[in-house]
Amino acid sequence: MPVSVHSMCEPLEMEKSLTFDPVLVTRETKEG
Repeated sequence: MPVSVHSMCEPLEMEKSLTFDPVLVTRETKEG
């Protein structure tokens, strides 16, 4: 998964992803 690659490339991005994860999930759930 691209997310894993990004996390490995930049640990800082991982923290951002974790923060965005819930936001994206909520958006997907709302759309779904």
